[in-house]
Amino acid sequence: MYATRTCATSPPTSSNWQPETVYDVVFFGFWLSHVPPEWSWSAWFKSHYIDWPHMPDTFELAKWKVDHNALLLELIEQRRALGERVYREAQNKFQVRLSGTITLGGKPDLVTVAPDGSVRIFDAKTGSP
Repeated sequence: MYATRTCATSPPTSSNWQPETVYDVVFFGFWLSHVPPEWSWSAWFKSHYIDWPHMPDTFELAKWKVDHNALLLELIEQRRALGERVYREAQNKFQVRLSGTITLGGKPDLVTVAPDGSVRIFDAKTGSP
């Protein structure tokens, strides 16, 4: 059974609604009933370490990306010249669950497979970050 109520005016909208009383403070609280395991470390870290050292403001991300890509392209050319199959960055993303609470993950810059089947993993370094 459903109850109905007839309203003499149209329902309020965000543009015409006015509170019946003026309030000094309004508090909206939110609670996460479930934090996915992959977020737990980040949430814990951010709540416990407010002043952790950040990347210096003098860092030039665009220049670093250009230098990193140039180094990576040079490395790719060298490995292909040796007849190796080359897999670059996003193709190499992996996650290995070590236990119920620990997951090891990464994304190496380059993974190559030689004709004899041997595998090499490269992580190109040009400086910071």
